[in-house]
Amino acid sequence: MATKKTTTADAVQDSADAAQEVMQEAVIGADENSVTEAMGTEKRKESVYSASELANNAFALFETRPECVTAALKADNKTECTLSRAKEIVEKFIKKEVK
Repeated sequence: MATKKTTTADAVQDSADAAQEVMQEAVIGADENSVTEAMGTEKRKESVYSASELANNAFALFETRPECVTAALKADNKTECTLSRAKEIVEKFIKKEVK
């Protein structure tokens, strides 16, 4: 019966594979917040701004007029919104076909 000779590289790879399996098992069933905490990273929450704050800064944020921002947010029934979501809403509103 032949025996397999284990090299240092094989032992390191086996350890890495075992560590990967342990990490995957720990992640299964865990929610996103607990995973980011376990990994030592923190997910930042975006700030929420009122529609008037976003409209007042329309030129700087969206390169459009305040009236466009107000109309876009109103059409989407938003009184407050994150900046990234507001950018999506305004962009979609400006590109919308006029009937």
